[in-house]
Amino acid sequence: MRFFAQHSEYDAKTKLRKVIFDFASFEDHRDLVAEMRSEIGERDEGEPAASMLSIEYVADRHQSFRSGSWYDIPPDFFRAMQYESVQPEDQGGAFLRGAIKTRRQLDASPFLTGPLWAHSSERAIDFPKGTTPKIELCVVNCGHANWNEITTPRHRLIYDVGASRSFSSAQVQALVQRMSIGSDKRPITVVISHWDVDHYHAILGFTPADLKKLKNVYAPSQTPNTDTFNRVRKSLQGHGIPLHLVPPAGADATTGRRIVLKAVLRQGRFTAFRATPGGSRNQTGIVIGVEGERRIALLTGDHHYEKILDVARSSYGGKPCVLVAPHHGGRAGKPDAKDWCASFPDIQAVLSCGSNSYLHPIPEVERELRNMQRGQAVWRTDNKGDRTVPL
Repeated sequence: MRFFAQHSEYDAKTKLRKVIFDFASFEDHRDLVAEMRSEIGERDEGEPAASMLSIEYVADRHQSFRSGSWYDIPPDFFRAMQYESVQPEDQGGAFLRGAIKTRRQLDASPFLTGPLWAHSSERAIDFPKGTTPKIELCVVNCGHANWNEITTPRHRLIYDVGASRSFSSAQVQALVQRMSIGSDKRPITVVISHWDVDHYHAILGFTPADLKKLKNVYAPSQTPNTDTFNRVRKSLQGHGIPLHLVPPAGADATTGRRIVLKAVLRQGRFTAFRATPGGSRNQTGIVIGVEGERRIALLTGDHHYEKILDVARSSYGGKPCVLVAPHHGGRAGKPDAKDWCASFPDIQAVLSCGSNSYLHPIPEVERELRNMQRGQAVWRTDNKGDRTVPL
């Protein structure tokens, strides 16, 4: 039975590790529950068809499940464990269908297997053309997740469509409703930075009226062939929305095997940066730069600060900058305020974060972001809500 480790976290206090698995198909989830002689919680028609499974267990740091990897695990591995259904109104109910807790120490190493990749049409990103000088960035308060928007009077670009992993179905639906997508008069383009669920899962909360407004959806081509991804693809296809998977930027003699960002498209005020090939989801996605009349904005996903700075200063150096901090204030390389301030005369940093077990934002990261702002406090969406900045 194939499992994809969507997310893995370690709690230093309890010495427990929690892994969120997705399945190749929802039938695999059903088969597992039957093998465990338990029952899966059924959901009413119209409720989100969450498929993921969380497993909490005694951690061995050297034998733990790794985020972004596939595992082939026999069903009897779980036979002595207890399965509990997760309901839509429960914490994490928008994502999870079930949960397992055990005090056993689990060894993941024998089950690591090759990846399952999904495929779709490849195409370069088509940014809005003819944008006016009136352009705004909005960093949306979506919990510990990412949802950024670039808007003009005639266009709307959504970069990541995320919601916190701890959200219930009702919380995701409330977030989507608050964004008033279906009633917008403008065409909407969506760009997904990378395939972590906290960067794309909220699209499953879109209503048919919301989906009707989407013109195109772009995302990196490193796409695990999971049940959740396939439900996203099916929803888009059912409403005639193209999903374009953008291939990695080409490596060359100057990059070697290092993962770097490269500009793959410059159109109007927008630049798309794509990573060269690599195995890390966080570092192999899409970054967007937007150039306004007064300042530029960097929409970063979970990329590392050093890689972002390398391409940003060559494209935008010397201009005031709004930096949407990568990885919700977590570890994403090493932010260096001195280097950033040497390239940009004025920096506004915004943290998209919320309640989480990682203790994000990490104090030293938030300190460097504050130093980028010459000692000014960083705007955190968990404390201050949405952040809108004219560009």
